[in-house]
Amino acid sequence: MNVAIDSRPAASFVNASIGFSPAHSNWQFVLWGKNLANELTPTGSAAYNPLGYAISDPRTYGVRINYTY
Repeated sequence: MNVAIDSRPAASFVNASIGFSPAHSNWQFVLWGKNLANELTPTGSAAYNPLGYAISDPRTYGVRINYTY
């Protein structure tokens, strides 16, 4: 039996985060980002998509605040 193998070029995604936690505090503040280079590549097949494949998520970023009790 022959099986077709879908080949794609390699893709690298840059994700990063940096945090700050004040001394003697239960709080932590974190800046984060995913896919910082905004690399949009096919990631797999998707029957619901007219193109027939899914695209990677675009650049996203945000702030996270953690409290530990």
